[in-house]
Amino acid sequence: MDRHEVIRLADERLRRAKTGAEVETEADQVRATMTTTLEGFSMLDALVTAVDNKDRYTRRHSEDVMAYCLTIARAMGMSEDEQTTIGVAALLHDVGKIGVPDAVLRKPGRLTDFEYEAIQHHPQMGAAIVSTVAGLEASLDAVRHHHERWDGDGYPSGLSGTDIPLIARMMAVADAFSAMTTDRPYRLGMPPAKALSILENGAGSQWDPNCVRVFLQSFAAECERSRAA
Repeated sequence: MDRHEVIRLADERLRRAKTGAEVETEADQVRATMTTTLEGFSMLDALVTAVDNKDRYTRRHSEDVMAYCLTIARAMGMSEDEQTTIGVAALLHDVGKIGVPDAVLRKPGRLTDFEYEAIQHHPQMGAAIVSTVAGLEASLDAVRHHHERWDGDGYPSGLSGTDIPLIARMMAVADAFSAMTTDRPYRLGMPPAKALSILENGAGSQWDPNCVRVFLQSFAAECERSRAA
C-alpha cells in the first residue's frame, strides 16, 4: 500500500483503540481486500470517513449494517461473491450523505420538509458516486434503493414488493435494525428486543417479510450460540 493508505489505516486503528473496539474486524478485512484489488475504492472509503467526520455515527453504522446484511446473506445461502457484493455495498451505502448539510445530519428533532427532502437525495447521490468506480456495478442497487419500502412508500423511486432488488431489501432490514439500536449523541439506542419487535410488526408493510423472518431467526440463533459459549 502507499503512504496515504498506511496513514489512513493507522488512523483507523488508533480510533478503534481509543474507543475500546476490536483492532481488526471483518469490515477492515473487506476494506483491505477491496483497496488492494479495486482502483478507486480507497477514494470511496475516504468519503465515508468524511461523512463520519460530519456525523460520528456513519462509519460504525455502516459496519453494523454490513454485519447484519451478511447474517441474512449467509442464512439465505448466498455465494461468497454475493456476500462480498452486499458487504461492500453496506460499507458504502451512506456515502451520498457527503452532500447533506451537517446541521441536517446532526439534527436531533423532527426534520422540516425541506430537510427531509435533502436526506432523500442521499441514496441517488451515493449511487452516482459509487458508479464512478468500475467494478462496483453490482452494489449500486443496494446503495440506490435501501430506503425503498415493501408497500411502495419509500424513496427515491417508490418501488414496492419484489420490484425492489433483493440486495436492497436485505439492506433495508439491516439498516433499520442498526439505526434503531445504535446510540446517537442525542438519544440512546433501543434494546435489540424492541427493535426486533418493530421489524416483525413492519414485515409486509415497510420491509420484505422473508428478509425480516430470516434476520429474526438468525439473530435468535446467534444469541443462543453466544449464551452457550
